[in-house]
Amino acid sequence: VTAYLNLITLKGTPGFWIFDTGISYGTLLVSFIPMLIGDLLAEIYGWKKSFIISSVSYTVALLFVFILWGTTAMPGLVFGQEGFPVEAYNTIFGQQWSILIGSAFAYYIGIFFNAFVMGKMQQRAERLNNDTRGKFFARCILSTVVGQLLDNALFFLIAYMPNVIDPVGTGWGTASIVWSYIWQQILAAWIIEVGIEMIIFPITY
Repeated sequence: VTAYLNLITLKGTPGFWIFDTGISYGTLLVSFIPMLIGDLLAEIYGWKKSFIISSVSYTVALLFVFILWGTTAMPGLVFGQEGFPVEAYNTIFGQQWSILIGSAFAYYIGIFFNAFVMGKMQQRAERLNNDTRGKFFARCILSTVVGQLLDNALFFLIAYMPNVIDPVGTGWGTASIVWSYIWQQILAAWIIEVGIEMIIFPITY
């Protein structure tokens, strides 16, 4: 499931974006599933187990993508035959190294802080013996605010670093344009994902 979700919510793939935000249509439709599962894991089993389970599942997805990514460069595979969507295949699995590294690094850091914030807030509420629906809502949203901000910031910064270093083959001269675009994408992705978390809270609860 995690592998499938990561494939259809792949960031950094122009053509699948909602307007110019860097957010794919797949993200808008299914990103609530890993958010919901992560919240429930942290709530029931604690933030450490939630982080371990989420990390293992994502690592499996990452290995899956690596295998498919490698096949785009393997000679002798008949991908050009009639009816095979070569362009779409290469667009999804032929991402440059910076996007793949950025996605992995951002996910691990983001999911760690998401689970950590939620777990610590839960422990405090239980210690004070006043864990309510409102407290649960607060930790679901705050953990997403922290986790998704780190996730999106790290992903877009790492994924677009080659463009920042040498945006149009002329050195650092036009990097400010790229930086402006990156920050727009980070904020757009963050706002959308936090909004989704708020909308699905009744389901989570």
